[in-house]
Amino acid sequence: MKKTKLGKQKKRSDVKTILLFIIIRREGPVGRYRLKEMLDLSHREGLVRLMLTDLKHEGYLKTSKSGSELTVIGHSYIENLFEKNDILTIKELNLQPFGIDANSFIIHLQNYPIPKPVVELRDIAVKAGASGAIILLFKKKRLIVPTVYSDLSLDHPELANTLLDNFDLSEEDTLIISFSKNKWRALEGCLAITLFLSKLRINKIKN
Repeated sequence: MKKTKLGKQKKRSDVKTILLFIIIRREGPVGRYRLKEMLDLSHREGLVRLMLTDLKHEGYLKTSKSGSELTVIGHSYIENLFEKNDILTIKELNLQPFGIDANSFIIHLQNYPIPKPVVELRDIAVKAGASGAIILLFKKKRLIVPTVYSDLSLDHPELANTLLDNFDLSEEDTLIISFSKNKWRALEGCLAITLFLSKLRINKIKN
């Protein structure tokens, strides 16, 4: 698989840039005015315009009257990004029946034990705009919510079954659930936690 890099990525928020890629992949073509609302950057229209211009120049996007779409290179970038961060899947699920905001995104991380207290990770999601987050670990065929549930199926069997039915989990995998009244803030919360964990893992390997 051809590796791709974002030459000017340092000038942009990593989370916002990746969110932009995922939104366009899911919803494209997307116009700039709609995109700035989805990115929660209505007050930064100039930044959104610059991001789109740069990404088009770098070959990741193509534009038309309908809006922006990913190019083959853009799709390749997302695939490489998922591989680099051990992201197996990103799914949108309605968890409202379980008392969670209807707009929920879940990122499935492969073989990703959590090194930090989960309360710190929840704070990262909230700072990114989400209402909250739930971190689950899969160990010995059980879904564990650290410091809360040693086996989610005992206290919330329907929620546990829903998650197990939607994700093909292996030992030490992690599910990051982030939720919000706005679906894109829910996704942004998931991505913020994922990138934070990825940086921790990279720094640990380097040291």
